Amino acid sequence: DGKRRSFSLANLPTQAVEDGLELHIRRVSDGRFTNLVFDAMRARDLLRFEGPFGAYLFQSAPDCEVVMVAGGTGFSPIKGLILHALAENPAQKIHLFWGARDRQDLYLNDLAEQWARDYQNFSYTPVLSEPRGGEWQGATGWVHEAVLNVYDNFADIDVYASGPPLMVDAVRDGLSAKGMAVERFFFDSFTHAPRE
Repeated sequence: DGKRRSFSLANLPTQAVEDGLELHIRRVSDGRFTNLVFDAMRARDLLRFEGPFGAYLFQSAPDCEVVMVAGGTGFSPIKGLILHALAENPAQKIHLFWGARDRQDLYLNDLAEQWARDYQNFSYTPVLSEPRGGEWQGATGWVHEAVLNVYDNFADIDVYASGPPLMVDAVRDGLSAKGMAVERFFFDSFTHAPRE
């Protein structure tokens, strides 16, 4: 319909050249664009892209400890940042916290677990706010609270957050109270397109 939608890339720029652009799109029940993606789009359909825009880039020094916080499909840009960090410095100390409602919403959980096995300094904590059934043995509640339960002081830690605005705000506010400097906080906050 000529209206724009914004999405964050999930892959490295070099991968985009070779493999195309990777987007993680969650279906929104009344979303005009997401329903088109899931119900009507077919291979080789034409889409027009502009960009990239913004400056959500991995900026941490190789010896800096990094905490990454993703909420839902906020994992998309976080994935790209992690791939970049590990390609540049496989010894980078990174702790990923990924919050979702239920286990099925951790749609690339196996990839995050693989990073934790493959990279000695990579840690992964999945957090579910509404786990169904009694099988989940991991962290529960809000993802920013899980981060605060693990770390006491953020004075020397770079933090990257991506997801819904309320989650990003909660991460910023909670970690700032524990010493995180504003210049060490990098974020990609997103919302759905306005209803028409």
